[in-house]
This record gives sequence, structure tokens and C-alpha cells, in this order.
Amino acid sequence: MDYKNVAESAALYDTVVVCKNMYGKESSIGGWFTTFAGFSANEKHTFFKSRTEGSSHLAYCNMQSADNVDFVFKVFSFGVRFFAPVNPDCLNYQILSPSQYAENMPVWWMFDLPKFCGIDFRVQQDVIIENTCLATPSGYGPRGGGGAQPATDTRVGNANQIPWKAVTGTIGEPSIDNRFPLPNPIEIPRNTPIEANVYVSEYGRYVLRQLAGPESTVMLNENQVSTPAYADYLSMPNRYGIQVSLYGYREVQQRGQYFAAGAIQSGRE
Repeated sequence: MDYKNVAESAALYDTVVVCKNMYGKESSIGGWFTTFAGFSANEKHTFFKSRTEGSSHLAYCNMQSADNVDFVFKVFSFGVRFFAPVNPDCLNYQILSPSQYAENMPVWWMFDLPKFCGIDFRVQQDVIIENTCLATPSGYGPRGGGGAQPATDTRVGNANQIPWKAVTGTIGEPSIDNRFPLPNPIEIPRNTPIEANVYVSEYGRYVLRQLAGPESTVMLNENQVSTPAYADYLSMPNRYGIQVSLYGYREVQQRGQYFAAGAIQSGRE
């Protein structure tokens, strides 16, 4: 019987992370950083070349092979997302130093840094896309925050009584239609190398070199909430990142018609 592959909706994504603490195998992931200064040391940050789902985590990368596509993939859109902690400033001034705003800069990272970054996408050596990150939205992410949230001065009062200030958002409208489209979808053969690069301008790198963090957010733990005089707090390392994604269709075996490996080659060369 002649079995043929069919197309199904799929995405590929990869992430660069900046966080004070790494856990388990994260400490050996290439292209991840523990400080803004370390991140700023490189002008170019590469995606789809060194990380996989196994080496990092499905939350950050879903590549099965480090630098190529395991199936025929037709790319329809491309996007980049800058993400940061939602509420790193929800702290009592006496708990964290006055430099808290220099240590954790979610607004600058999410909304200003993309203005000073370029991005490209390559299939083998062919440059398919060259653009500014601000004009290459991901089409997904949180919505709201900023002026919609309480703006209570965190330098006064007790931490138990301070409303959390949520700072959250994404580049443009978080809608699937709000991604950088390819007018002519690109069909990538199986086992073809792909690569995306984010380029940080000298100005962007200069600003990041001046930042102390990212440091941890100090949050109330169970004991502090029940006993306000209790001095123990939860220190939560803030995690910043850049995620690049491709949306399109991949060719797979038809459901219910799986065949033995080697009988028919999966995907077209």
C-alpha cells in the first residue's frame, strides 16, 4: 500500500535565558547567561544551532536535533519574543537595596531592548529574513500590566500591604496574525540546517553592561504571611529571555497508518 506523509500545523522555537541561578543541567546549556553583563559581551546570539528539548526543556526549545530540522517543514511566519518577570518590584524598600531598579529592568528588557536589536533567519547559507526585532513580533505572550496595575510606592509601608505592580506584555498584539509573515512560504527539506540570530546594538549592550542583575525577587513565604514579624522570605531568581519561533506545517505519517522504519522514508529529501 502506498502511504504518504500529510501536513499538520507545527512550530519550532528556541530560547536564550538570562538568570542568576541555573538548575541541574541548565548550567551546561550553551548560550545561556547568569548576568546581563555576560549577555552583553556577545553582539550575536544564535538560535536553532546548539540547544534541543533534551538539553534544555520543552518550555524553552522543541528542537530534536541541535542544528537541523527532522522533518519537511513549510515555514509561514517568524517571530521573536522578549520576556521578563511580571512583578519584580513588588517589594518592601527595606527588604531589597535601593538599586533594585538597576538590578531588575523588565520594562526596558521587554519594550526598549527590541528597538536596539536586529534579527535574521537562515536556511543553510541562504538569508531568508533580515529585520529589526521590534518589527518581528511573536504573536503570543501576556497582555496587560503597566498603567493598568497599582502604582503604590514600594518604598513605604509594610510588604504585606503593598499591592503588586505587574509589568507584563509582549511586542505588539498577542495574536497569531501578528507575526512576521513570509509572502512565499519556505519549504525546508528534512535534515536541513537552519539558524536564527539576534544582534544587539552597541547601545543596547552598553546599557546592559551597566545593570547589576538580574537579581532575585524577594517574596513573602508562608511563615511571613501568617506571622508578619517573621524575617524569612522567599528569594526567587528572576528569569529573562529571548525566544525565536517558526510557525508552519510539517510532514508526518498519517495517523493510524504508521509503517515500519525503512519501509518508506519519512519526509522528502
